[in-house]
Amino acid sequence: MDFMSDPARNMSDEASTAISGKRRLRRSCESCRNSKGKCVPSGLNGRCERCVKEGQQCTFLEAKPRPKRAKNSRTRVAEMEERLDGLMALLASKQAREEASPSETSSAPSQPPIAVPPPETGLQAFTHPISSSVSLVSFSGSEDFRPQQSLPVFAFPNFDQFNDAISKGLVSITQAEKSVRYFQSRASHFPFILVPPKWTLDSLRRERPFLLLSILSFAAHHNEKLQLRLELELRESLSKKVIVHCEKSLDLLQGVLLYLAWYQFYFEPDREQMYQLSQMAVAMAIDLGINKPAQDCLSTDVKFLKARLFLPKSPEELEAQRTFLGVYFLTTAICQGLRKPNSLEYSEYMESCAESLVRAAVAETDNLLPYYIRLQRLAEEIDHAFDYSQNLKLPQLEVIRVEILLKSFEQQLNQFELTFPAHVWNSPSITMKYYSLRIYVNEIGLHAAKPSELEPLSTSWYYSTARNEILIRCLRNTKEYIDRYLLLTPADLASLNLTDYISLVYVVLVLGAFSTGAYDSQILNSADMKATVNLDYYLDALSAQALQLLAVSEPGSNNFVSHIYHLFQQSKIWYSQIVRDPTPVGLSITGKPTFSFMEIIPRIMVRCVDFSVTFASAKSDVSLGGGEGGGGSGLSEVGSDEQWSEMLSSWAANQDLSNMVLDTGMGECKI
Repeated sequence: MDFMSDPARNMSDEASTAISGKRRLRRSCESCRNSKGKCVPSGLNGRCERCVKEGQQCTFLEAKPRPKRAKNSRTRVAEMEERLDGLMALLASKQAREEASPSETSSAPSQPPIAVPPPETGLQAFTHPISSSVSLVSFSGSEDFRPQQSLPVFAFPNFDQFNDAISKGLVSITQAEKSVRYFQSRASHFPFILVPPKWTLDSLRRERPFLLLSILSFAAHHNEKLQLRLELELRESLSKKVIVHCEKSLDLLQGVLLYLAWYQFYFEPDREQMYQLSQMAVAMAIDLGINKPAQDCLSTDVKFLKARLFLPKSPEELEAQRTFLGVYFLTTAICQGLRKPNSLEYSEYMESCAESLVRAAVAETDNLLPYYIRLQRLAEEIDHAFDYSQNLKLPQLEVIRVEILLKSFEQQLNQFELTFPAHVWNSPSITMKYYSLRIYVNEIGLHAAKPSELEPLSTSWYYSTARNEILIRCLRNTKEYIDRYLLLTPADLASLNLTDYISLVYVVLVLGAFSTGAYDSQILNSADMKATVNLDYYLDALSAQALQLLAVSEPGSNNFVSHIYHLFQQSKIWYSQIVRDPTPVGLSITGKPTFSFMEIIPRIMVRCVDFSVTFASAKSDVSLGGGEGGGGSGLSEVGSDEQWSEMLSSWAANQDLSNMVLDTGMGECKI
């Protein structure tokens, strides 16, 4: 029997082919299709009602598959870019293996890198295969220390839709989840960026990819090589998003803030971009409109405005307000340390943001936000009152005006000390910020120009008794800050962020100004002041604390603490040379007191080279250990410019702690 003429067999074949999925028949027979009528099964031998009624043959033909829609150009371009990235990654992996040293290739002559599964012991073990040709991070920023041609390329990238650090094989999903939990556990260290517990790794990859990359880079500080690679990935991603694609989003803003908050991990003097990135964050916050209330809050109706301000905020609004407060705090602190102008000033909206976050109580750390903002607002007011950011080109100061301002600022600080709750003082960052403000207020005593003979002494700020009292108070507050800093535990030190280290360097600079006599007072005895300052003791104590942190740090972790150690040691050399310089030039080589965070490094290097030129012919012994008979390291003889330049060029290089000797005043302390 003909297949097309047997309707029963036709219907059974339709069912079987529908199940098997190989052939599929049309739902209407040919007779119903030609007559444009509805084909209704009759239940009689698989024939439809129309064919049974008219006595016609009921035939079902095979259904033809519908043609697939062509993909649009954007989809095709995205797929091609993804495939191209995969090919480039494979090519870079092959090139890295070919450029490996013979010692490395001999151990594994032709085997590709194997992805090692991560251990379950914590974040400190990032076990991805990393090229050993990558040098450690250099504090000097030389090109020789960060070769981009031999950066680690990880095996078996995952070409998924995200194309992020996880897709490229830099970190595994397990390690990324641990990094997120690690960051969440340290929310109190920088409470302006939060990752709620309900956010999963997948949601972060979809909605906050750049923030996730910043988190991964921060959490990798236990593995310096991996952190170096992630930071490079972060910079490339930021430039591509901002410059190429002109993006601005809350995700980008939060990632930049997080990157800046722990910039001490990435700091290199020749490449630092703290000020640029901070001002970019300000511009992005303004472009996003998070620096002011929503449009419905701009109504002139007072009742409506009050009701709107005190209504519960959505999670998105609270997140934007918290981020805006972080922009203000971080950028103001950076500009204060760099002595550069800031384009974002305090506004009443910041206070309302802090109050909204405290009322919402989304996170326990939100209770700290008002105190961060109040302290930073006071720092801004001090800067505006005394024009510290004007590169020390201060106007003629009136004694009465300065005394009134200082009294007002001191009253605010005393009020903070009395009214801040006990749990606030448990934060090392807030505590050290408070004590640095006590120095910042009284720094004005260090800025005074000797008046002309025509100016009466009674109105001169330079000769005033108030200035000398301020100088003594500034020195006392400076020593109190360092004493409290030396009492911090290793856990407290690990919680400090970039703003805290900027304050630490600032305090050391103030102490050095007192040690070298840069305060320029005709009343205070310089010998007594130098003995009171005791600069060598404090620099040795800070260096010893840094060495203790280095001794307990994990192998392969970020060594930014060693940079701080070398900074203290070179500062000690610098100040010792200034004090011992008998030339008529004397302190004029360094000029007025410098309190800019970034100016100390070139000044140290220039000053030391000038010192070597002056005394090269004398070949006098210069002790670099901080006193006669000290056990500190030093140069027995001042050599040529090249010798000093060579010594200074390696001041931030990684040192072997087993051979490092520190003069502690009580003999040699060898780690």
